[in-house]
Amino acid sequence: MVDWQILLLAISANLDDLSIGFAMGLRRPIPVTSLIIIGGISGLTMLTGLSAGQVLRRYLPPGSANVLSAVIFAGFGAWFVWDGIRRRRDTISQPPPPEDGGWGTGAAASAPVHVGSAVILGLGLGINSLGLGLSGGMAGFPMAFTAFLTASTSLIFVYSGSRFGGTEIVRGLIGDRAEYISGGLMLFLAAAQLI
Repeated sequence: MVDWQILLLAISANLDDLSIGFAMGLRRPIPVTSLIIIGGISGLTMLTGLSAGQVLRRYLPPGSANVLSAVIFAGFGAWFVWDGIRRRRDTISQPPPPEDGGWGTGAAASAPVHVGSAVILGLGLGINSLGLGLSGGMAGFPMAFTAFLTASTSLIFVYSGSRFGGTEIVRGLIGDRAEYISGGLMLFLAAAQLI
């Protein structure tokens, strides 16, 4: 397996983490403990998906695992792009958010992400990692390295988003494009599986 494919898988599985970091960073920086929990859950869900994919690979006819993996990657890619289009359409039809970014004011708006919230957030974000891990396992991605890279990428993305998400430069570069970028990476990985 080529390392750049593993990196693309980890990035595309975690681009939502960058967006979540942006949103959370508008409230308050996310504590290190919560960052580690979110990243760890992302890595564990990727490892679970990779394990299941490698088990399935044993029962599939030779060569069909890569084709099925490519179909799943392409399906996720198409879903991510469609989700981006749908969100953009919904955003255009809604009124603009309040000046405070929609988080409200007072203690609730400045409350940090506690352990329980981090676990729930990590599980929600880990759903992508689980499905993409299944496909990566069928394609033969190495389990330990891919899970570690996924956890690290999640941690880096949530941290970066929470620290720098409020800046105009970062919002201008990524903004509402996370789904499109992730979808494009998945479609590219699908093509790479068939080559």
